[in-house]
Amino acid sequence: MKLINLHLILLTLIFSAFLMNAQNVESITGQIDASGGVSVDQFGNVYIGDYGDALNNANGTTVYKIDLDHNLSVFASGFSGATGNVWDSQGNFYQANISGNRVNKITPSGVMSNFATNGIFSPVGLTIDDQDNIYVANCGNNTIRKLTPSGISTLFASGGMFSCPNGITADENNNIYVANFSNGNVIRITPTGTTSIIAVIPGNNNGHLTYKNGFLWVASHGSNKIYQVTLDGDISVLAGVGFRGNSDGPWASATFSLPNGIEASLTGDTLYVNSSIPIFPAPGTPLNPSVVRMITGVNTIVSTEIPEVERTAELSVFPNPFRLETVINFYLPGKSVVDLSIFDSMGRKVRNLLKGEYQDGAHDFNVEGHGLSNGLYLIKLESRYGVISKKLVVVND
Repeated sequence: MKLINLHLILLTLIFSAFLMNAQNVESITGQIDASGGVSVDQFGNVYIGDYGDALNNANGTTVYKIDLDHNLSVFASGFSGATGNVWDSQGNFYQANISGNRVNKITPSGVMSNFATNGIFSPVGLTIDDQDNIYVANCGNNTIRKLTPSGISTLFASGGMFSCPNGITADENNNIYVANFSNGNVIRITPTGTTSIIAVIPGNNNGHLTYKNGFLWVASHGSNKIYQVTLDGDISVLAGVGFRGNSDGPWASATFSLPNGIEASLTGDTLYVNSSIPIFPAPGTPLNPSVVRMITGVNTIVSTEIPEVERTAELSVFPNPFRLETVINFYLPGKSVVDLSIFDSMGRKVRNLLKGEYQDGAHDFNVEGHGLSNGLYLIKLESRYGVISKKLVVVND
């Protein structure tokens, strides 16, 4: 009898561990008005801002809290279009107000104040570095502002790469990553302010993004999917089939509707995303009510970089960098329509390489450097197996 009980206990523990690491999408709230940014505090509680009812109506005033047992409560109110939010190392909470052109601060004792207004213009995403400097994505004037812990505001980055910068996050080396709302660009900014595009997300309409355990996770507002991006710029679909909905289940079959906010749990094994309930197009693009979803089992693919379901098509370039000519090789596990294109560092398509239906197997395509200026490009392969992008470097003499 004791042996049987021990077996039952072991089976229960194994099954529980499987559930905790299952690659699933699950809704953890009912319908709420919470269409803005998402953050996680030092204890693992989740916070969701309410941007507002529609893209053209940023009237949200509330930030919600979801505790470890998934109980929902109001954390704070009085905001003006509550978009991105972030926590510092001292337990202070910061909230961007897209309609109020300000960043608010709430102390651990609950005192709220205007933390910054200088240079803040339609702010969306917030992130923080290891010195508690805050970085603000200004959608309104395509700039990134840096706020010191005392609230001093300075320009950190700007330029043509930014097009309504929306999501913003930082890695352990204080590199900043930005996702544009008005196109698919994901931009890296070094601590010295050097900018470069590392990936172009399909859908041309990014929500927020987050960084954890060596990867970026992007909520694609335009394609209704969640993407994994390596720091080398390789992209793959983590979850979502592409059409709008809020169906729970395995990554490969779950649906999202205009996902916007996204944040990782403390361990990185879970991602929290908000998703819109209205799924039919309408004037103004309704966002509320929303539902908060969690994507579990993320750490099970960190060591392999790409989910098994997406590891089907392949793309490679050799030599790279190249001068006169390089060879692009792509592999398809089955027949598919393929679109292969080159994008410049500003995210503009500069060359259509091929488009049409191709059989399964490996395919080679020669690319001439003639007509391409020296610099960094992205080559993107789209097929029914997803989207893959690779860096392409041209070094003509």
